[in-house]
Amino acid sequence: MIVKILDSVFAEVIKESHLQISPRWMLDSLAVVVASFNSMEEYERQIMETFGSFDSMGSGAEGMRFGQKDLLLKSVWFRVPEVNLPSDKVSLLWQNQEPQIGLLHLLSGQEFHLDPTDVRWFDPNTGILICMTEESLTVAGERLRLRIAEDFDLLFVDQKLCGWLLSSAEKYLVELWETSYSTEADKELKALIYESLDLVSEPNIEKMDNQDPDILQALVDLHSRIKCDYGSVNQRRVLCTWVAEIIERFYDQRL
Repeated sequence: MIVKILDSVFAEVIKESHLQISPRWMLDSLAVVVASFNSMEEYERQIMETFGSFDSMGSGAEGMRFGQKDLLLKSVWFRVPEVNLPSDKVSLLWQNQEPQIGLLHLLSGQEFHLDPTDVRWFDPNTGILICMTEESLTVAGERLRLRIAEDFDLLFVDQKLCGWLLSSAEKYLVELWETSYSTEADKELKALIYESLDLVSEPNIEKMDNQDPDILQALVDLHSRIKCDYGSVNQRRVLCTWVAEIIERFYDQRL
């Protein structure tokens, strides 16, 4: 099967092959990463050893790197947008789509620029995080949910890349460069993540830029309810730290 990453960038799906790497959801950089690097030095080394799309000189491109010799997908670094979908309707369509295991093999060795997705949805019941281009929300066509790594899928409509999906996203919360932690079932954590993403989103971020007191109070209240002494304690700590950093960044208040 041939799919399009961009209108001018094509890849073949290698069935039943996938990256042997766990995803990481780095809240402090608003990114989901499927890659083997654990430091800036290792990241820069992989950029030198691969080709594809990456954020060069603040270009805003998504990270999608392929091997220089085998042209196989090696890593992704995708941003989580700050705009929430108004409902879970589109998300449910993808959640009901059965994932197919496969890896991308680029058909030509070329650099390219992949723009970030536009909207996000986090499901507080399943823990699925889905990010999509705004254009794809109204496109009807054949859907492909391609599982390229543990719990991580690339989404295609009519063979064109339109977004990505992370299942059980709460399991993969980490600080920058950290590896994934072990986890426990934690329904409350998913609800807290949903509330956090709902609060720290546009248009609230614009209000935070203007130091809106009501948003501050909501953030302080949210922070107080993220307890880190039970459940998935490491993931809770990551979320709690992120909310505290948001408060300090926008309101210059340290909790």
